[in-house]
Amino acid sequence: MSTFDRIGNVIKGKASVAAGTVERANPKAVYESAIEGRKATLAEFKTASASLVVRRNQLAQKIEHLQTELKPLMTGIAAALQDGDDDTALVLEQRRQEVAKSIETTSVTLLSVAEQVEETKDGLARCRQEILDLKDERARALAKLSLAEAQIEMDDLTSGMSDNTSIQALNNVRESVQRLKAKAHAGYLDEEGNSIRGKAQAMGKKAAERSAMDQLATMKADLAAKKKNL
Repeated sequence: MSTFDRIGNVIKGKASVAAGTVERANPKAVYESAIEGRKATLAEFKTASASLVVRRNQLAQKIEHLQTELKPLMTGIAAALQDGDDDTALVLEQRRQEVAKSIETTSVTLLSVAEQVEETKDGLARCRQEILDLKDERARALAKLSLAEAQIEMDDLTSGMSDNTSIQALNNVRESVQRLKAKAHAGYLDEEGNSIRGKAQAMGKKAAERSAMDQLATMKADLAAKKKNL
């Protein structure tokens, strides 16, 4: 498992616990929590990267120091052998082997640390990009949410199902107007809802005149019949 994965797993564990405390019904808060979590991960990577860079530099300096020590040892061994001083040559050779072994093991460690430094650099870049992506996603998601809420509000307005107090009041006024209109024109609306009261009243007046004229005609006929019988 790489350094990036190890640090990432630790941060994910912390983030999962924190996420449980975020109000799920608040999308903005959820996005803010996610962004803050990635910022925390970024801070962890920065700390890890700084430590690894220091460690890498220390190892490189150690190798440089050992290599500086190695050359005089080689020279001393050659001089001791030339002088026939085997004891000195033996001591110097033992030290040379120690230094060479230390250079070998330190070089292996340096290579591993250098790889971890590169991994943390990649992790830093990924975290920064994730933060930018989350911010962009947040903006788009909240814009879509606002649009959806506005659409629902409009649908509720037109259907009369809105919970908004002002909208309910408006709907109530509209209903009252319709009821008063219907009451004022009861039985005097055409198929399109237009008033025909005036037309109906005119027709009623004509019908009354016709009825009166018919009644007078009947009365005249009765009088004429009575006179004839006399």
